[in-house]
Amino acid sequence: MALLSSALPRNRARAVLTSTALSGLVVVVALTIGVLSARSPRLAIAVVTAAALGWLVLRRAATILVPLAVLVLAWDSTVLPSADVSFAAKFIVLGAVAAMAVASLVAPVEGHPPVPKAFGSGLLLLVIFATASTAWSVDPALSLQRGISIALMWAAVVLAVPLSLRGDDEVRNIVRRNALLLASLVGLGFVLGLAGEATAFQTNGRFLGLMINPNTIGYFAAPILPPAVLLAAQLGPGRRRLMLAMAVVVVAVGIALSGSRAGVLSSVVGITVGLVVAGTFRQSRQARRAFAILAALVVAGVLAFPALGVTARLGGQGTEGFLELGGGSGRELNWGNSLPLLSEAPLFGHGLGSTPTLFPQAQSTSQRVILGGAHNSYLEAAIDLGLVGAVLLIVLAVSGLVAAVRLSHEAGPASRLGPVFTAAIAAGLIEAVFETGMLAAGGVFAFPFWLSVSLAHSLLARERAFSPATSTRAPT
Repeated sequence: MALLSSALPRNRARAVLTSTALSGLVVVVALTIGVLSARSPRLAIAVVTAAALGWLVLRRAATILVPLAVLVLAWDSTVLPSADVSFAAKFIVLGAVAAMAVASLVAPVEGHPPVPKAFGSGLLLLVIFATASTAWSVDPALSLQRGISIALMWAAVVLAVPLSLRGDDEVRNIVRRNALLLASLVGLGFVLGLAGEATAFQTNGRFLGLMINPNTIGYFAAPILPPAVLLAAQLGPGRRRLMLAMAVVVVAVGIALSGSRAGVLSSVVGITVGLVVAGTFRQSRQARRAFAILAALVVAGVLAFPALGVTARLGGQGTEGFLELGGGSGRELNWGNSLPLLSEAPLFGHGLGSTPTLFPQAQSTSQRVILGGAHNSYLEAAIDLGLVGAVLLIVLAVSGLVAAVRLSHEAGPASRLGPVFTAAIAAGLIEAVFETGMLAAGGVFAFPFWLSVSLAHSLLARERAFSPATSTRAPT
């Protein structure tokens, strides 16, 4: 009793001392920000932002930092002001996501999924090879810059996010919040366009919202919309499922109005493949719900045109109409023009990021629309990194699809996430046929796509480690 009575005053004194120290720290920080605000408002904002990011990193708040990174990446692809700030901000936030790996190694999170070793090693090999291409690149500075950005993305998707997750619910929250974020940007584009505060529609009627191009909506949505549909089918009745269903409808309408046929095709293929996988592996209720949501998306997309008084994408000016066959804006010619560049350096390519520099001279003079790039992630990887880099890229991407399908076959609770990531990866693989961006870590496509691939591998490894008896092969 004597020991207990003596410990109580010490604990009370420690609590008072801690409270006083924290209060003093808050006062010092507030005074510092006040002084900085008077001298340099930008510096004050930078200090507050750095402190907030640091706090999120220490907390390993992946469910906040990942959508924040997607938001900043999207900001750099919009017509919103402060483009110079957004360019720097996206790498700062991506670096903050990657920094969670260090925080997790110092203070590990209990129950986190494992680092996907095989996939992580393969992606690291691609990062090293891409960065090494600086030695023979036609633009060494650009190759080095893009190599560093890909290395940041590797640390984020392979190490930081898996090590920071506290359960499958946090994985679902990331998928859900990314979809809500995308829907918010599309909806904001609608509102500002109708209010006359933004040029949300091009003269040919295509909707671009706040994005720099109508097609941006399509490849932004490719790895985000299909998994959101499958996730909405899994959620029980309630506010979360209603909000997510409304979000996917808003995004679907935005893609339809944008006239992005690649966006429509990739989303439909992704959702369909996810449905097939869900039904094949006895998640029939989820499949039926997802099919109902898909039908609602088709109806909403069709009704949006007469409701808003706009027409579907029209042909002309070097491109096809919405229902006409073709790659759009002369992409087939662009793909053909890629072959001479590929033949000049077939094994190791011209260096990471070299395609925008070399391609304008290689384009056919018969093309009415100059795209300035191959508009195909696989061909661009072959031009940049040769057949060695392109084959490695394809193997890594397809491995994620295989892992997601196998995850659906497992008996553990994460198996329900298998169709979700199957939809994301399948849609991304299709979108990459029509747009570049798989190796552009600073764009809106690469980060969510490779995160889906990494999490599919990570969750599969965890399920097999804990349920070896139900695995199709020995645990790794």
